[in-house]
Amino acid sequence: MRRLIDILNEVKNKPSTPEDTLSAKKGEEKKAPTPTFVDDDPNVPFPNDTMSTLKKTINKASKDLSKDWKNGIEVVDFAFDELEIDKPLAYLKERWKQYNTLVSVAVQNLHDSRGLK
Repeated sequence: MRRLIDILNEVKNKPSTPEDTLSAKKGEEKKAPTPTFVDDDPNVPFPNDTMSTLKKTINKASKDLSKDWKNGIEVVDFAFDELEIDKPLAYLKERWKQYNTLVSVAVQNLHDSRGLK
């Protein structure tokens, strides 16, 4: 969902004439929309776009050498917090499997970017 502040800023910055609209569109860069996750049913697995966004966030966080991650779980938890997604609990079987997969991805990314210590 979009934030109210973003909607109000769009209305305030909206061009008033068709010519202004065309000139505004020419100057704008196209940005990919950020996938939003709406939790309808916690018993179904996370959608593919949510998983890919989580993996990208984990990858970026793993490569950030300024942060001292102790293990892969910290990286995964950081990604969930960053994207404001609730972490799955163990009784949510499908999401828990996905969470374990993300931990494996995080461990592999930490190993690739930092090596063994």
